[in-house]
Amino acid sequence: MNENNYTQLVTAFAEANGFTFYQGAQASPALIRNWVNGTRKIHFVSYGNDSQTASWHFINEGFEHPVSHLGTGIDELTDWLDNVIAPQLP
Repeated sequence: MNENNYTQLVTAFAEANGFTFYQGAQASPALIRNWVNGTRKIHFVSYGNDSQTASWHFINEGFEHPVSHLGTGIDELTDWLDNVIAPQLP
């Protein structure tokens, strides 16, 4: 399966926090990835690979604050993971 900067970043984050990859797909140009950890799920879609302008969609289920968030760029994704998602994990 193809990967890009975005899916690699979320994969590393998910694995470091005990999530298991369970499903992926490619609907060009989108890469779709899903992970699970108990009742928590991460759904992620990357719409490109350019570090500054590619858009992405992050959805979390079963978290204290489940959300659907659209973002742009790798810096915003890194900030989202570190400051919004990570604090909700045990």
